[in-house]
Amino acid sequence: MDTNKISNFSYINKVKFVRQILQAILLVSLIIGINAISAQYFKQIDITKNGLYSLSAETKAHLRTLDQPTKIIVLIPKDSNQPELEQIHSHVGRLLRSYEAESIQNGNRLLSVEYVDPFRQRSKVQSIYDEFKINEENILLIVQEDRVQIVRQADLYSVKNNEILGFKGENAITSGIINVNSKTIQNIYFLVGHGEKDIDDNDPQNGLSSLKNFLENKNFKTHRLNLYQNPNIPKDSSLILIVAPQGKIEDFEVELLRRYMTDRNGRIVALIDPGRVHGLDELFFDWGIITDNKFIFGSEQSFLSNSDDFIINQFADHPINSLMLDYNLNAIFGQPRPVKMDPLSVNNSRLSVTEIIGTGDTTWIENNYTSESPISYNPDTDIQGPISIATISNLSHTSSLGINIPTGRMAVFGSSTFIANNHFQIFGNQILFYNTINWILDRMHFLNIPVKPINSYQITMNKKDAQSLLVYYAILPIFIALWGSLILYLRKR
Repeated sequence: MDTNKISNFSYINKVKFVRQILQAILLVSLIIGINAISAQYFKQIDITKNGLYSLSAETKAHLRTLDQPTKIIVLIPKDSNQPELEQIHSHVGRLLRSYEAESIQNGNRLLSVEYVDPFRQRSKVQSIYDEFKINEENILLIVQEDRVQIVRQADLYSVKNNEILGFKGENAITSGIINVNSKTIQNIYFLVGHGEKDIDDNDPQNGLSSLKNFLENKNFKTHRLNLYQNPNIPKDSSLILIVAPQGKIEDFEVELLRRYMTDRNGRIVALIDPGRVHGLDELFFDWGIITDNKFIFGSEQSFLSNSDDFIINQFADHPINSLMLDYNLNAIFGQPRPVKMDPLSVNNSRLSVTEIIGTGDTTWIENNYTSESPISYNPDTDIQGPISIATISNLSHTSSLGINIPTGRMAVFGSSTFIANNHFQIFGNQILFYNTINWILDRMHFLNIPVKPINSYQITMNKKDAQSLLVYYAILPIFIALWGSLILYLRKR
């Protein structure tokens, strides 16, 4: 070892300098490497209590279907004298970062976000207003080619009685992306003229305004269909919904529906309440479905604790029910009627009929409804549950090459109340109906996309469980009080 070099301070300083340079190079290399890895393998952790900025599987699936560059223009100021706008900008900004990261496909970002400050970039804001012919402030624009969707402040938050209940920005933004990215429009026609529930009615019991808004947010167009005024089914009809007819549907209408189903590979969803003569028996029979005009009753275990609504949790293993089964969801129905498979339908090899939903074991079909009072189960005359209350059917055609070509599809439910305004807010009801629509329209890729509820909590409990819970909560404080009294007595001794 050369001790002279070690004792030479000039040499030692040079070594230290080189070492510092190498350390700096290694540090810069480490930073570059970390950034390169993070750019390829992005991971965002949402630590908010309700997953405020986490994208649902539904949103991720829709982002993967993007095939054209899409831009989101944020026209909400970041710095303003209004704290509400700053909070909205913060919520939206964090959420949109997740959208940008998730939209990267094969190294290309198909969704970009541009922030335009209305105060500092007035000329650019005005050009945007002129281009899209809008004059609204503090909005988001989702743009793809010549299609544009506006997302307003009211769309971003759930509000009740002037109180903000939760952030629903993902719902609004994803709906906008679906709208601008969709190349075709699905038209749903609601049959009218027989006292059916109305899509513009806000009545909690009989209105369907919530359903209409739900469907339009999913990029469907809703229309009324009155076959008396125009005895033709529109050519652009994707689906016909028949919701709770109060009177008989005439024979010429049934024939039009029959031709629509067989000649045009039609799609029908019918929701028939008990106690009504609907006139569709022959059409249903063609598709292997029987709707008996009878009432279903049940014991206390069949109902919600605070109403006479049935708790529906008997679901067949079918794609329509996949989420209901995976997440142990319940649907809530009003009093239903039986809807079952025609046993003779098995003789038609082209027809596939499936009973998908049933009532519980403590329900029964009442055969003496008009004469028996009070209503009770009679094992000699009544039919005990579970009882099918929803059945689907599809007709397939085999080509000369041996390929099965799907044709018409039909779904019949024995109750319409589960899609009325006051019931459609229930998460399980939305999932069940939306998945039915997707199956009917052969949109199978949507069926396994869960819809994420925002600040929504639901406890489904029958009357017996509610009474037991009340007893338990009454006993617990009494036991604690007695135990405390005993300890106090022992201490005094």
